[in-house]
Amino acid sequence: MKDRRYSARYIMVMPIEYQTYSSPNFLKSKTIDISENGISFFASYGISAGAKIQIKMFLNKEFIVETRVAHSDWDQKTSLYRTGVNFEKKNVDFKENLSSRIHLFNIARRRFDKHVIASPLHYEIVDNPSKIDLNTFYSSEGGLLFASKHEVFPDEIIILKIPLYDKNFEIRAKVIYTAKSPEPEIDQFKVAVVFCSPSDAFRIKLVEQICLIEEYRIYRSLALTREILLQDASNEWIARYSEKFKKMYW
Repeated sequence: MKDRRYSARYIMVMPIEYQTYSSPNFLKSKTIDISENGISFFASYGISAGAKIQIKMFLNKEFIVETRVAHSDWDQKTSLYRTGVNFEKKNVDFKENLSSRIHLFNIARRRFDKHVIASPLHYEIVDNPSKIDLNTFYSSEGGLLFASKHEVFPDEIIILKIPLYDKNFEIRAKVIYTAKSPEPEIDQFKVAVVFCSPSDAFRIKLVEQICLIEEYRIYRSLALTREILLQDASNEWIARYSEKFKKMYW
C-alpha cells in the first residue's frame, strides 16, 4: 500500500544514493519529488515495503539517513521502480536542511520561474576572493537564485564557478536581492543575481543543458542496467528534448 503521509510534494530533481541491506554498495539515482516528510526516486530493482534503506543526500553537507521503504512500484514508462520513503522525526538536522531547500525552491518557483539545477556551485565576491561552496541553485533566462550561509549585498559583483566534467564554467553576476531566511532555525540567506552580459546568460544555459543530459544518462543507465556513455545520452537527449528545452528560453 502506498504511504499517504507526504505533505506538499514538489517535483525536484536532486542526486541521491541509496543502499538496502541486500546491496553491498550505494547506488546512484535522482529524486522524482520531495516533501518535508519523504522523497520518491527511481530504483533499479523492486524493494519490499517496510524494508530498511539508507539514503545519502547532499544538502549543506552530506547526510546518510536510515529509514524504511513505503512503496516500490514498477514504472512501465521508465522500466524502473518508483520508490517512496518517509523520513522519521529523529532525523531533525536532516529534515531542517531539507525544509530549507524546499523553502528556497518555493521562492524560486513563485518569483523567478526558474529551473532547478542540482550541481556544485562556488562563488567569489570580486572584492573579497574567498571561495564559498553550494550544491543546488535555480536558473532562469536572466539570473540565478541560491541559498548561502554568507551574506552578500545588492550591487556586489560575484564570480560563479560551476565545475562540470573537466570544465569549469565562470560566470559574472550582480546581486540584486538578498534576505535572511525568516525561519530562525535556518541560518541562510536567499540570494538572487542577474547575469552581467549575454555571454554569461548563454553559459548558464549550456550548464543547465549539460546537467539535464547527465540526469537523462543516469535514468537510461538505470533503465537498461548498464552504463550509458555521455555522448550516446547526449545524442538521444538532443533528438528527444532539444526543441522543448529551447522553448524554455525563447
